[in-house]
Amino acid sequence: MKAMQRFCGAVLTAWMMLTGTALANDGIGELGIGGVVAGKTDRVHLRKEVLEVGIDRIKVAYEFINRSDAPITLPVMFPLPRYGPLAEENRYHGEPEAFSVRIDGVRREHRTHVRAIHCPRSVVETPCREVTGVLKKIGLTDRQMAHFPPEASPFAFLRHEFPKPLSRDQVEALRKQGLLEMPQEQDGSPMPLWEVEVTYLWEVTFPPRQVVGVEHVYRPFPSRGGAAMHDEAALRERFCADKGILAFWNRIAPADRFDAGPSIEYILTTANTWAGPIEDFTLILKKTTPKELISLCFPGTATRIDPLTLEFRLKDFKPKRELSVLFLNGLGSDIRGKGQPPALAYEQE
Repeated sequence: MKAMQRFCGAVLTAWMMLTGTALANDGIGELGIGGVVAGKTDRVHLRKEVLEVGIDRIKVAYEFINRSDAPITLPVMFPLPRYGPLAEENRYHGEPEAFSVRIDGVRREHRTHVRAIHCPRSVVETPCREVTGVLKKIGLTDRQMAHFPPEASPFAFLRHEFPKPLSRDQVEALRKQGLLEMPQEQDGSPMPLWEVEVTYLWEVTFPPRQVVGVEHVYRPFPSRGGAAMHDEAALRERFCADKGILAFWNRIAPADRFDAGPSIEYILTTANTWAGPIEDFTLILKKTTPKELISLCFPGTATRIDPLTLEFRLKDFKPKRELSVLFLNGLGSDIRGKGQPPALAYEQE
């Protein structure tokens, strides 16, 4: 058995490209200086995880067990990948639609934390820096940090949801800090130069020697874009694309690769903050049509459950890399990716 399984389905005659929201396994985290940071526990084990990934729905169900003789309350985090208005790929990152947390079947509220990161583009060796405090000192709210000025934002807003415009003093202060790129055209808008990390955080109490179930179900918001950025080397590295995938890819005109198929990313390695490996892990991949192609890098061998379902089963799984799944389908770009990604949900400011 190869260490990294390469899997794909049947070749299609039509294609599209959507790039889905990248999300994460639950992990241990705490709110510290600069935002939510990863922690570690040696008492609570991730006994079972069932992760179902499709372009219409992501569902993840966990079973945790506290193997100690005393209850333990831990802050649990669900980090979302960094995004920004100047991302190389025109894909939506932000928050997924209808994200919720259920503990043993009961809905639980979560808090949203925002961090701003500035990574200089002109100097390769200059490290990224945390600028959340700088932006807040200038007077920006979480909403303004996460959404950017509306002209530069990848989010869709109803009229009453627009972030409060930046004042002239704020624009000047951001410019002096190197956090705004001023427009060259007279009617242009300043472009923010920071990226955003959003993390959900909540607390869970794990009784001694008892199993606690945690579940998330949500619909990722796919947007068009990203495929044109891939070449064969990137497809091999990110999705372990085999000869069949690459041959299909090369038959697509370069201009059409923008609409070649959706990809979903999922952060697996946050599961390593729990004690030990995942004892029983199941990855379920849901196709939209039986002819849909799927390619991913993942250990083990997939079992075909039915024409739309593939399944990986692993014991004592310790993720070493994040999950990236490429779906190549023939639904047409008018079916997926309608509209704009929804705005982040915040309380009234």
